Amino acid sequence: MMRFLLSILLLGAAVAPAQKLRVGAAEVVITPPLGMPMDGYYSTRLMKGVHDDLHAKAIVMASGDEQAALIACDLVAIPAAVIDEARQLIQAETGIPGSRVMISATHSHTGPLIPSEGSRESAYGGQLPVARQYRQDLPRKIAESVRLAKAALTPAQVSAGKGKEDSISFNRRFFMQDGSVGWNPGKLNSKIVKPAGPIDSDVPVVLFESPAGEPLATYVNFTLHLDTVGGMEASADYPYTLSSLLAKVKGPGMLTLFTIGTAGNINHLDVKSGAPQKGHDEAERIGTVLAGEVLKTYTRVKPLTDTRIQAASETVSLEPARLEPGEEERAQTLIRKLDSGAEVKFLDTVFAFKVLDTAARKGKALDAEVQVITLGDQIAWVGLPGEVFTELGTAIKQTSPFPVTIVAELAHGPSTYFPNEAAFPQGNYEVVTSRVAAGSGERLVTSAKHLLNELHPGRQQAIIPKTTIRLFNGTNLDGWYTWLKGDKYQDPKHVFSVRDGIFRISGEEWGGIATRNAYRDYHLIVEWKWGGPTHGERAGKARDSGILVHAVGEDGAYSGTWLESIESQVIEGGTGDFIMVGGRRQPSLSVQVREGGNGELFWQEGGKTVRRDRGRFNWYARDPEWKDQEGFRGKQDVEAPTGEWNRTEVICDGDTIKNILNGKVVNYGTDSSHTFGKIQLQSEGAEIFIRRVELQPLTR
Repeated sequence: MMRFLLSILLLGAAVAPAQKLRVGAAEVVITPPLGMPMDGYYSTRLMKGVHDDLHAKAIVMASGDEQAALIACDLVAIPAAVIDEARQLIQAETGIPGSRVMISATHSHTGPLIPSEGSRESAYGGQLPVARQYRQDLPRKIAESVRLAKAALTPAQVSAGKGKEDSISFNRRFFMQDGSVGWNPGKLNSKIVKPAGPIDSDVPVVLFESPAGEPLATYVNFTLHLDTVGGMEASADYPYTLSSLLAKVKGPGMLTLFTIGTAGNINHLDVKSGAPQKGHDEAERIGTVLAGEVLKTYTRVKPLTDTRIQAASETVSLEPARLEPGEEERAQTLIRKLDSGAEVKFLDTVFAFKVLDTAARKGKALDAEVQVITLGDQIAWVGLPGEVFTELGTAIKQTSPFPVTIVAELAHGPSTYFPNEAAFPQGNYEVVTSRVAAGSGERLVTSAKHLLNELHPGRQQAIIPKTTIRLFNGTNLDGWYTWLKGDKYQDPKHVFSVRDGIFRISGEEWGGIATRNAYRDYHLIVEWKWGGPTHGERAGKARDSGILVHAVGEDGAYSGTWLESIESQVIEGGTGDFIMVGGRRQPSLSVQVREGGNGELFWQEGGKTVRRDRGRFNWYARDPEWKDQEGFRGKQDVEAPTGEWNRTEVICDGDTIKNILNGKVVNYGTDSSHTFGKIQLQSEGAEIFIRRVELQPLTR
């Protein structure tokens, strides 16, 4: 059983006015001396030269009284103890609390091996005096980068956006013809069936400039292992080229801080090509492609007006990997063989070190820090420990309320692999070496999602009903505003009206009526009935409307008509369906389903969990012969006939949404990307009457 230790620190009041942003950036060389053991492989490599210097790079942000620091080091990993020491020094020297300092490694495989408690580090040079001295000096050098960055604080403006690059990264795990899952199975291997997982092509970019538009710093994140160079010369790998090229374009005064996304199962090797992909030429190629995408993204970044800084962290207590009887003895035997100079298979070596480290813990849990720093309501930086599978990072971004969510791995201990749960039974390198139990990665995702939701200003300001809130007062539409595709905020045709205590939506124009306030964690009740015939392009078709929950963003974000939201569908024969209504972001939801004969998905409790960011999840008994025709009724419809009153209930509890129609649960979604927002009622070609709209507190 996993234990949670929660420690959340929120910075800045949720409703505090926006403050002027100041930003400073600096770097400090952290290149080790020659003879330093190098990290990244299961062998001893002593550094013989320097291709390009390694750095600790820092960006310090200050807004009002709040500050935060982002630091990236050109290292394979940073022991948690080093990060803790650096944070203490930073707090003492700059006043920035350690809880507001995010320190991560870029994962360059041509950097130094830093001594830690691991058996592998000790075996490959971690006990050498040069390594111990480097470990001792590193926290102060990291702190120095932050001190210099803070000293350089200057008024700044910030813009952010996301590029896409899918030609330089590849999932390194593959389904093989024999049914196994291979790891780096080699180029042009005829036994490869297909990749065992996706990539993450996002290139989030944050640009900091002076008020006059002079570049100060760029933050870039990309999901790709830094293992293109090899050899025994120090190098930052492809971020070296990335930084150099951006400096040539933007000027030498701009610092580029690069962090690695969740690249635990992602590398640069294209197995469909026989071309060699190793060395500085390959690093330069990748860095050049990535720089090109960053430059394109500069043209699309959007400025932030809200620059409030907030931060939170959570310590998650994780179960260690489970050892089977006899595994410790087998590991000791393998280590003795290694010490004797005998040849040991690669995965056996990996297994041996993992078992020794796990056995040494004697069942003690591993504490993993999940950290989030946010800027306004647009940007969030998420720091995760270890090397995390890309599916897990994507899951965080898909459900984040921040449009630009950046996930950086190797931001704290434990420095181990975090495969997704589905990968554990598949085995191979990342699973064999992982020091944590299956499901640990998903627990990091849960923690990150919780922190992101808690920190979003919109969620902080959203109203949680404590008593019944009558959204429709039976007299007028106070507390609501209208939006029509053609007339915007005007309603010349009186599409929305109240008469004799009944709220009428004529459906003659496309649009909606939305609450002025945002809400979360509520039990929504809407009592409604269909009216007369359908209009316009919906003439003769099924009467159609909808209840949009967690509606956010710009009015008319979807096709000039509706807010970005998740729709609880109201349509003849399909009331209770879920539909994702896109805007600046594409909402997503997970539902347990059965698949119909035509590929449609119907809610079925206990069925296969499917996540969608487009399309529809049908209510459980939607007629497979459904036709888009006025008056349609299915064989098992729960909806009352036209002219009779219906009661729709939508229960929004955290990231879950439950649709109830006339007392019967008809659909249920989990892991919603959206968890707060306005409520919008659609006008979509059909007359509908409403006599009750209210929010009740949740009963748990």
